[in-house]
Amino acid sequence: MLEEIKELEGKIVVVDTDSPWVYIGRLKKAGKNYLLLENADAHNLEDTISTREEYVRSIRLTGIVVNRKEVWVRLDRVVGLSLLEDVVP
Repeated sequence: MLEEIKELEGKIVVVDTDSPWVYIGRLKKAGKNYLLLENADAHNLEDTISTREEYVRSIRLTGIVVNRKEVWVRLDRVVGLSLLEDVVP
């Protein structure tokens, strides 16, 4: 699976986790235990009334609101990974 993830390096991805956090940014590096995103939006869904799907769709339409130059995400917390361009607006 790591090889397939590495193919997404350099592209803007949506990382769904098993927590209220969702991450959207350019995949800089995929390691054995982590993903490194750059120019990313790290968003805690408990801070908003929107659902995960609503939030991700709105980012697809309006663009990323960068709040992190880099963010590390543990792979063992990832439940979904997709290209932002694959999100249906």
